[in-house]
Amino acid sequence: MTLIYSDALRDDEDICNLLAAISLGDRPPAERPPPGPSHTNHTPSRNNVGRQASIPRAIQPLHPPAPGARDHVYNVPSGKRTGIRETWPDAGDATQGVPGGTVRRVQVTVPRQRRKGRRVAYVVFEGLAPNVYDTWEEVEPLVKRVPGNIHQGFDSRLEAERAYVVAYALGALRVLRARGDASQALARAIPTPDAVMRAFAAASDAFLGAEWHVVFKGLRPGIYPAWNFAATQTTGISCAIYKKFPSKEEAEKAFNEARRDGFVRVLTS
Repeated sequence: MTLIYSDALRDDEDICNLLAAISLGDRPPAERPPPGPSHTNHTPSRNNVGRQASIPRAIQPLHPPAPGARDHVYNVPSGKRTGIRETWPDAGDATQGVPGGTVRRVQVTVPRQRRKGRRVAYVVFEGLAPNVYDTWEEVEPLVKRVPGNIHQGFDSRLEAERAYVVAYALGALRVLRARGDASQALARAIPTPDAVMRAFAAASDAFLGAEWHVVFKGLRPGIYPAWNFAATQTTGISCAIYKKFPSKEEAEKAFNEARRDGFVRVLTS
């Protein structure tokens, strides 16, 4: 089914580059949530995809670890390598596959700045009704008591629309059932294609907001502009390691350091 681009997204360089990188013709069809109402004005509408896509559906998500304060290290009292480890990829790798392996985060507590006000827009990527929404009150009943839901708030409507468009094209939108309804079988994701990863790397620093996510170990290690894209590469994957960073620059630095130190690995199950 076809969704309509608004002019704002049709002229968006990052969106154009990403959609050009997504190969749609040689993938099997997937279930899609029904589109919301189309609009023809010049502001991003609730549904803004202007082409059809036939792609595998996404898998049930895994919630990311809660972000902590910066300037922390990790103490590994039991593992392949023990003592203070400077990075999470190192600490995670040091304890994987070691019976009784443990890691403790040691950090200087920095008071967290509270967000003023609610997000401007929300996207339900996997839930009862995937779509872009204006308020949390609309989103809550679509994700509450829905196992494996993925939803995210954005600081601008444009960011939310961008995320929805790319997720639609990648097949990363999925209608989930409420708790207790086992009628829908889960399908595994595929590794994010190289062309899409290159487009993510070339995207603006604040393409979907300031924060970026790194998959150190997963189906397709790399740097992702939003959690929902990283989730498809880590959910249900044993020993997956991932982390959120406050900027693209910090995410790139962490990923490059982990790759240099040998802590980046492709996992298949």
